[in-house]
Amino acid sequence: NGYYEDYVSLIQDIDLIKDNIHLKGDAALRVRVEYAKEGTGVQFETTDLDGNPVKSEELFAGHPVTMINLWATWCPHCVGELPELANIHYQLEGIGCGVVGLLDDSYDPEAVEEAIGIIQDAGVTFPVVKMTPEMAEIFTNNGLPMSFFVNRNGVMVGTPVEGAQVDK
Repeated sequence: NGYYEDYVSLIQDIDLIKDNIHLKGDAALRVRVEYAKEGTGVQFETTDLDGNPVKSEELFAGHPVTMINLWATWCPHCVGELPELANIHYQLEGIGCGVVGLLDDSYDPEAVEEAIGIIQDAGVTFPVVKMTPEMAEIFTNNGLPMSFFVNRNGVMVGTPVEGAQVDK
């Protein structure tokens, strides 16, 4: 989009930015500058895009490792990597690994409708669930897309992968 170099520059300087940012009040609560750490417990209740209840325990229990991909309908890189994630899901499902999509802009009913069309067009068959305020506290991020990994007990493992880097 012409902003990629700016994005890379900002990400490279994230520690400097974090050390020099000073916010007060509600703004400080909205800024997320730390990733969830390895060992963080992940437990949530939400709904899928059709409104059906979903519990994290059910999503994670059947897989030694589950990738949780945080994305949004307004994010071109997020939408662009969905077909690749659908393929990864297809490949990993056979060895017991799961993939879950987490729609960051699910607070907007129009975005949910758009997301349903996007995932159908991308061939996504893995579950996609709605973000809740409680989940936003767990899945902190500095940008989208972002992928987190949890074990079958819902404990964060490894380092999150930021950006559309499916090969990682």
